[in-house]
Amino acid sequence: MQRNLREDLSINFDEWLRSRISTIVSRGGDKSAAHDIDEDRELRVALRAVELYANRHPRPPQVNQKQAAEMLGVSARTVHNMISFGTLRLNRCGLVSTEEVDRLLATRS
Repeated sequence: MQRNLREDLSINFDEWLRSRISTIVSRGGDKSAAHDIDEDRELRVALRAVELYANRHPRPPQVNQKQAAEMLGVSARTVHNMISFGTLRLNRCGLVSTEEVDRLLATRS
C-alpha cells in the first residue's frame, strides 16, 4: 500500500511538472508580480517533493513471495502460480529479485 502511494506521488509530480512546463512555455513573457510569487511557491513545493523522494529508503534487491505479491498487486497464491509456470523466478535463497518484479510490471504497462 505504501509503495503504491509513493508511486502515485511520483506519477502526480511528473504530470504536474509537465503541465507546469507547458504552461510556462505557452505564457511566454508573463512577468507579473503575482505570477512570480506563484512560481516561487510552486518551485519550493517541487523541490520539497524531490527531497522527499530522494530521502526514501532504497528498495531491497530481493523480496519474499508475499512482498512480491504486494508489489504486483496480486495474491500470494497468484505469485506461487507464476513461479510454478515459470513467469516469475526464484533465486537460490528462495526469494524473488526486485528486478523480476519490475520486469513483470513493465510488461503489464
